[in-house]
Amino acid sequence: MKNIIVLGMHRSGTSMVTGLLSKLGYYVGAPEELTNTSEENPKGFFERKDVRNINDELLIGNDFDWYKVAGFTTDSLTDSSVHKYKEEISGVFNLLRKKGPFAIKEPRLCLLYLIFKEMVRDDIKLLVYRDPIESAESLLKRNKFPLHFGLALWEKYHKALFNSLSNDHLILVNYNKLLNDPKAEVQNLVNSINSLSGDDIALEQGALDFICPELYRSNKYKKYGVGYLTDSQKYIWNQLKNFDQSKTLRSPENPLMEVVLETHQELMEEYLQQKAIINSQRKDLKESKEAFAKFRKSHRLEVKFLLDSIRIFHGRHLSYKRSLIFRIKDMIRKGHLKYIDDRYEDVFSKFPEVTGERKVNQ
Repeated sequence: MKNIIVLGMHRSGTSMVTGLLSKLGYYVGAPEELTNTSEENPKGFFERKDVRNINDELLIGNDFDWYKVAGFTTDSLTDSSVHKYKEEISGVFNLLRKKGPFAIKEPRLCLLYLIFKEMVRDDIKLLVYRDPIESAESLLKRNKFPLHFGLALWEKYHKALFNSLSNDHLILVNYNKLLNDPKAEVQNLVNSINSLSGDDIALEQGALDFICPELYRSNKYKKYGVGYLTDSQKYIWNQLKNFDQSKTLRSPENPLMEVVLETHQELMEEYLQQKAIINSQRKDLKESKEAFAKFRKSHRLEVKFLLDSIRIFHGRHLSYKRSLIFRIKDMIRKGHLKYIDDRYEDVFSKFPEVTGERKVNQ
């Protein structure tokens, strides 16, 4: 069995396809090595933490991020960072090759494939694609990204991948078709893998059961169809839908895409700065409330002790009783006794020198 590198834009079905491959016998990693499940992916991401961390550190260390890709090309990365993380991801690939046939998935590989493709060797490249409107809508739901920004990200990821991807050992999987007709599409995938690897992988029911059409939740903007897409996005989408093994995938130039990415990136940075300020203020307010509650509780306990002491020493130890009364009067003036309930009303009624002070502060 040949190893498989799963490529594809965020929110395009790469997790589901990688999970499917795991059911077909491909090693994706131990549970502790994978990103935890979440509401957005209840069956799991099947995404290795080490590969994600390498990609994140490489991008963020060069002032980019998975959504912060305006002006990004692999030439934008420093030679030292590329050298460092190539060595790290090479170590991960070498480790996985010892485990047997593996499948590895991480959407940021679309951006960084040109750097890491020498590690892929003759492994199968499996490109999962989805209707761009649906991918963008899913980003809108999850990240609150405007639809046009999500589409620009979809285009950027595919453009970066097309610039470094050859058709050798390449398989394309349509996420929409996979959900609409799981049995036929999974069988097509298995046949394609067997054809490229010379294996005889059998399709089992457990693999089919992993496909969950009920998780197909993005259709709000479907009625607008390709009307939302730019000409370059339509071109990419048509290439994917009508993939021709004899033709190299490519992406036309589209300056508008970079404008959209840059504009939204600036707005996002401003939003995150304001959000950080608000979160800091909320934290300060929470700490102040906690400190006040602690302060109030300590005085409640102190007042309770003083009042209980007066009860105990009533009629004796006159000097000690006077000192307690003095302390209570001082606390009344500072406003601490307003937190005491009526359980000690009998104490105040027996000591007019305290009662007078208390009434003033009620």
